[in-house]
Amino acid sequence: MIPMKLGCKSRRLPEQERERKRYPSPSEARQIVMEKIDKEIRRLKRDQKERSSIQAARTQLEIVSRNVPDGPGLDRLLRYEASLERSFDRTLSQLERLQRMRLGQPVLPKLECAILCHERSAGRKPAS
Repeated sequence: MIPMKLGCKSRRLPEQERERKRYPSPSEARQIVMEKIDKEIRRLKRDQKERSSIQAARTQLEIVSRNVPDGPGLDRLLRYEASLERSFDRTLSQLERLQRMRLGQPVLPKLECAILCHERSAGRKPAS
């Protein structure tokens, strides 16, 4: 990189002195400066594109995050989801049983499981 002061000094120096000190000629110095400016412009444009893509991603994230309900609303949605899954499983089991009956295949007895939590398993004494 050529400091601006050096470029100014090299203009006033005679050609032999410039060559002896290995300073670039004014046209060479101008070319070097123009190349550096072009390189910086390309870098700034690349950075601007990156910044705009990051901003677009942030905006998209904000839009998505606005659609996520708060604590109580989220809990309610999770309960609805669990209820719908159980309902779907029951309906699927009924469909499978009916298809087996229609095809004359042996039908297993309906199996219902209920999971009970005992207070002893949680380390508490049962209420008397």
